[in-house]
Amino acid sequence: MSPLWKKSYPINLNNSRDFEEFYKSTRLKLFRIAFQLVGDKEIAQGLVQDIFCDIWSRREKLVIHLPLEAYAVQAVKFSCFNYMKKKVRRENAMQEFSAQEPILHNITEEKIYAEELQSAINHLLRSLPQRCREVFYLKREKFMSNKEIASRLNISEKTVERHMTRALNLLRVGLK
Repeated sequence: MSPLWKKSYPINLNNSRDFEEFYKSTRLKLFRIAFQLVGDKEIAQGLVQDIFCDIWSRREKLVIHLPLEAYAVQAVKFSCFNYMKKKVRRENAMQEFSAQEPILHNITEEKIYAEELQSAINHLLRSLPQRCREVFYLKREKFMSNKEIASRLNISEKTVERHMTRALNLLRVGLK
């Protein structure tokens, strides 16, 4: 007579001795299959153990229409493939995150750099004479033309140009 797990008709595993015998005789085979698929000893052991636990916990409801060993082999393969699929998804997500991390890091660095640069520019502009600072503000912040600035401040366009040249030279030298 063949062992319980080799029978091909529906099986009910309520007998713990039969289950223990099934466990002892098939665990190494299932481990080898799992290890070949996942390539990690501990993962393979865990997956096989999960299959045995699942079979035992569902033993009263479980109706299998093939030999129990064949069922367990299929279950291990299915479990390994699910594990590998999840592993690939995790790795892809990590690669995606890693690819975005430098971008986020660069954005932060750029923001800090821009704030420091703006602070340095503001400091340099405060050192300009009042009229020169006004001309620079109207030109760069209000986007006014030289003619509009000259008209508004009652100065010549040449004076506007000189003030802008002075401000830009100060910034160029000061920011080196």
